[in-house]
Amino acid sequence: MVDDYAALANSLAGFGRTGLDPNVGTYSTAESGHRVGGFSVADCPDEGLTSWSTLGTNRIDTGYRTASGKMVTAEFVGCAGSGWDRFGTALAFCTFFVADGGPSRYGTVVRGAFQHAGEGVSTPHGFIVAPFCWPETFPSVEDDDTYTVWLQLVPITAAEALHAEQHGGDALENVFEERQPDLFDLRRTSLL
Repeated sequence: MVDDYAALANSLAGFGRTGLDPNVGTYSTAESGHRVGGFSVADCPDEGLTSWSTLGTNRIDTGYRTASGKMVTAEFVGCAGSGWDRFGTALAFCTFFVADGGPSRYGTVVRGAFQHAGEGVSTPHGFIVAPFCWPETFPSVEDDDTYTVWLQLVPITAAEALHAEQHGGDALENVFEERQPDLFDLRRTSLL
């Protein structure tokens, strides 16, 4: 397993903020007993935006394997306007979704991920994509047993979630590319 220090270093490198020592908190759920760490970096990737990352999601067996048989695991990242101080809760929700058997692959819709993100949220669901907000890449981390990748969770509306479920994740990504919504605003208008 990738230890938390390596996961933290890789997340910070992806954010382009190596050398920081962020305050790491813990998210948990009483129902299942799941726990995961997380942290945020203010004004990242730009002023007025905050980047978030999980720590410890990579301990969850996703059921995916590399060709050589290594367990494929993930850490989740995301980004929103700095006024959304509960974005980390959505990443934890996504972690618990995977821990309970949900898929952790590109194009997956995580229903209800942002339902507790704050008042007036119009994007209550999450959509898993390749990280795209930051200038750096999130390289995978490999050890003797696991291959860990970084995935981004994007907030989406109910209509967008339904579109991705009915037509596939690529179809929703195509809508995003065509319409260029403000994916950092959890109160944005639905594209569909």
